[in-house]
Amino acid sequence: MSNFQVTPVTGLPQINGWSQVISHPSGSFFCVLAIEGQNANSVGKNLSEFLVTKTITTSSQLHNILLDLLQKARKELCKVQLSCFILSSENKVIAATYRGSVLLKRKEKVGEILSSEGSLRIIEGNFQKQDLFILVTEQAKKVFPELKNLLVSKPEHIATKLVANLQEEKDSALTALVLLEDSTLNEDTSAPEKEGELRSKRNYPGVQITKSKKLSFNFSFMGRKLVKVLNSSSQILKKSPSIIKRLFKKPSFLTEKIESENNSKNFSIFLKGTFIVITILVGIIFWKQQSLQKELKPILPTLQNIDQRFETLLTQSTSDPLATRTGIRSLLHELEDLISQNQDKQQVLEEIKKHYQKIQDFSETISGVETQGPLDPFFDLRLTEPSFVTKETSINGTTLFALDAAGKYGITIDLDTKKTKKFSLEVIEKQINNIALNEKILYTLGNGIHSFEVSDSENHNQLKEEGDSDRGGTFLQVYSSYLYIFNPEKRNIYRYVVKDGKLSEPIGWLIDKQNLDFTNIESMIIDGDVWLSNKKGEILKYTQGQKQDFSAQNLPQPFDGPIKLATNEESDFLYILDKNNQRVVVLQKDGTFVKEITSESLSSGENIVALEDETGILVISGSLIYKISL
Repeated sequence: MSNFQVTPVTGLPQINGWSQVISHPSGSFFCVLAIEGQNANSVGKNLSEFLVTKTITTSSQLHNILLDLLQKARKELCKVQLSCFILSSENKVIAATYRGSVLLKRKEKVGEILSSEGSLRIIEGNFQKQDLFILVTEQAKKVFPELKNLLVSKPEHIATKLVANLQEEKDSALTALVLLEDSTLNEDTSAPEKEGELRSKRNYPGVQITKSKKLSFNFSFMGRKLVKVLNSSSQILKKSPSIIKRLFKKPSFLTEKIESENNSKNFSIFLKGTFIVITILVGIIFWKQQSLQKELKPILPTLQNIDQRFETLLTQSTSDPLATRTGIRSLLHELEDLISQNQDKQQVLEEIKKHYQKIQDFSETISGVETQGPLDPFFDLRLTEPSFVTKETSINGTTLFALDAAGKYGITIDLDTKKTKKFSLEVIEKQINNIALNEKILYTLGNGIHSFEVSDSENHNQLKEEGDSDRGGTFLQVYSSYLYIFNPEKRNIYRYVVKDGKLSEPIGWLIDKQNLDFTNIESMIIDGDVWLSNKKGEILKYTQGQKQDFSAQNLPQPFDGPIKLATNEESDFLYILDKNNQRVVVLQKDGTFVKEITSESLSSGENIVALEDETGILVISGSLIYKISL
């Protein structure tokens, strides 16, 4: 067993991110583990303790234990990144990854020997003295893209460079790597042959001699048989001078004859022994299969039923991915129940976990989670106004209106032609807080309520002077012939009827205000119902002033910070901008998860609007407009 010099490098933990390098007390098992999600710190520590208390010496044990770990993380609504390494007592290496990688430096060569994104992978190989292994999480691989080049340096220099690079990262919570350097000295491996082993290099015809313990034993046995035959021959020679005389005349003939006879006998012995060993192995395999079938018999109908349903789901996965996801989750829950019910039956447990892993691997392919690189801007508003920064946006059909940060003017852009026009709002005299676009009319909130024709900014009408209902209003939305203003100061949503260029008196639309924190609201959209989002990542639905039950279901990761919403009356979907997690999430309006698009470009997104033809969404960051096709 080799001794390793362990050099761990980990990032700083955050509320929703944690990572650690785990060294098993045995000294032969190491793991880098990163947890992402709510309560990441406590979940990570629990999973670390789970690994440390396990005895892991084989790839099958490692596979089963990691499946259990991933299941525990899913129950806590957390994502996992990990890479594991085991050195067995036979100097065999076992490596495993799940959203991680394992690199190897052997002599002067450096390479990645194992990597995986959304599935658990395990390999086995041989260990050589002075090997250097590097285990990294998925984020660590992204943080250190030049890791392979760094590995040409000495290990102590590698660690110094990695730590320096890591300190420059703003978010390193999921970054973990460990350098495992074999610290044993090179040993002389040219050990003498064991006494009694056959030293002759002669091969039997048609038999390939391979160095192994079993074959060494067989050939040693044949060597002893050959010695016995030669001893018997020498006794005959002593008793028969005439034979001796003839032998001296023709020594080569006798030698070849004796060797031929012995070769024939020993080869026969080898074949018989091989036949016996194969027969025993076949018997053991047959016995194990019978034993497994006997143990599996009680649950075999259930597994067959699950397999049949799985095949059915495979056929509909393209046409109806949402129903397929629901069905796959149901199958996984059933298998999880079977796993918990059969913890004391190792063979049965392994068979169940094979089914579980197969279905789990498929579920990753239809998870709806899509990771993209940096997004290409659809349009840069600075082409129209060099210093433009977006404050609010509103869309109607193919026209997008962007309000500048000072609230003094805006820019309209035709999404089909990308033609733009600067739109002056200085007639209002005060800063505009929010806007709403309806057909050809732009409504503004600030110093009362105003309206403009989009085609002519000079065609302006003040619908209402500033009053209690709109003073302090933060969000403005238009739906059909109604205007809605969210007013945190008055703790209400006011609704106006727009008719013939005039507004009705406002009515307090919100009836159920219980537990609604008005200071915490991030966005408001209306499709007949009123939808609110807040800084905690909650989505609130109101119908006719009353709060409705709503919850996002089966999210890959829960919302845990400020989010903004987009939809329209004709759409069946909600689009949620979650910039803290660099993603846009698509939900059905009953809360069912549909899709998630992740990109680092979304980390600075401030506004989101939905295209009316449901072909995509627009995310606005400063002056840049990103278009995400759905």
